[in-house]
Amino acid sequence: MKKWITILAFLITASGIWGHCQVPCGIFNDSARIQQINEHITTIEKAMIQIEKIGSKNLNQTTRWITTKETHANDLNTLLHDYFLTQRLKPVSSSASDREQSEYYQKLKVIHHMTVATMKSKQSTDLAHTIALKALNKRLHKLFLH
Repeated sequence: MKKWITILAFLITASGIWGHCQVPCGIFNDSARIQQINEHITTIEKAMIQIEKIGSKNLNQTTRWITTKETHANDLNTLLHDYFLTQRLKPVSSSASDREQSEYYQKLKVIHHMTVATMKSKQSTDLAHTIALKALNKRLHKLFLH
């Protein structure tokens, strides 16, 4: 019984246990990941709006929105790196066709631009960064879900 309680406690408290890991399981759901990205972008955008709206009137609430924005930006970059770069984007050989090489570099470029836009969204409340992220996520969707 003690063994099962220990296992259950580990499963409940393990950080990131419900996220996609880096074990090459081959179980992918790109649509779900694209939706998660949309949710992160929407939350970052809402946080930016709230930070601007509340400002210094309520520092506690402003701090909470800043923390929320940072958390979702970090989670977004983790998703881009751990899922798309590590699991889904397969390197192409130099002997690959021009089309295969082009597709690979397009995917790599979009993920990189998303990473940079996410970083910039952490640095400010400029909604241009979330607008860029939304457009890039649509492009990512098209590239991975033809």
